[in-house]
Amino acid sequence: MLKIEMLSAGQGDALWIEYGPEESPHRIIIDGGNAGSYPDGLHARILQLPKEDRFFELLVVTHVDLDHIGGALKLVKDKKLGATFGDIWFNGFEQLTSKDELGPKEGDKLTEEITNQGLVWNQAFDGHAVVVPVDGDLPTITLPGDLKLTLFSPYRAALDRLRDVWIIVTGRAGIGESGEVTGEPEPEEEEEGPADVLGDDVNVSEWATTKTPVDKAEANGSSIAFLLEFEGHRVLLAGDAHPDQLTSSIERMVGKDTPLDLTAFKLPHHGSKANVTKDLLQAVNCKHYLISSGGDTRPDKFAISRILQFGGASPHLHFNCKNEPALLWDSDELRDKHGYETTYPNDGDNGLPVDITTLPIDQ
Repeated sequence: MLKIEMLSAGQGDALWIEYGPEESPHRIIIDGGNAGSYPDGLHARILQLPKEDRFFELLVVTHVDLDHIGGALKLVKDKKLGATFGDIWFNGFEQLTSKDELGPKEGDKLTEEITNQGLVWNQAFDGHAVVVPVDGDLPTITLPGDLKLTLFSPYRAALDRLRDVWIIVTGRAGIGESGEVTGEPEPEEEEEGPADVLGDDVNVSEWATTKTPVDKAEANGSSIAFLLEFEGHRVLLAGDAHPDQLTSSIERMVGKDTPLDLTAFKLPHHGSKANVTKDLLQAVNCKHYLISSGGDTRPDKFAISRILQFGGASPHLHFNCKNEPALLWDSDELRDKHGYETTYPNDGDNGLPVDITTLPIDQ
């Protein structure tokens, strides 16, 4: 059994993964959405478990943007909830440099909580950064229950770039000097290109081939992304990673001219045009695309159009919310014309569950 739930997360990510026996599954959490989504999203999902079952093999906090770390910080601080973790993957300031330096802990409440509580931190990487080496094999970790994770991002250069702007980025993410979450993040500066104006006549071929800026945000470049493998299924969980880093890792794994076979692909950066590129889509062979989004702008029309144009035959789009950008594609006329399928959550649901086990391994 392998299931992924894209929980309600504001405009962010909160992924709940279960694998192994149905009666006693292993569990992983990736990110926690923004702070405002935590009560009805991740917190509500954990409360469905008996208190004695609230152990997670792994908690991954992909990067410091508030729509990923906000809910995770609340989770780690929520001692009454009784959640425990076999390992926590998170690159704090101390992992952003190979030098023996102390960092500005006041800008990183999660680091403070992990340290003060004595929690296991980056144990799979001997306490060092979760990072892809410049050359050699990609790092692989096998969790209890035979779940294999292969790290695709971040690269050391991306961590170095984040280190240079750490205080600025954590401040923008709404983490103040006291370490408390202080507000919503500022809009990311990726929109210097065609605007995502809904209401236009849908023109998939034009939107798919429109040149748009590629994501260069330091925080997103530091995002932890990995390939998950279990019982023949492969799922790429991309966080907010930069598309060139993902493509580079794919090529290191299977070669430049061979697409990576995937059962499913959790799109990077909530389906942003700056992260879902033609090159990335052509580097994989995939039918099922998982889209964790929210807010007013994502998934954007250019990214979805690229999937329909370059993402293989008969793609299936799995949306975890019914915001306006997602509902643009809820059209029988468009589905018939472009040969794709869609799945949306029911009203009132906590995001969208996807049973990976039921999806074909061979696309």
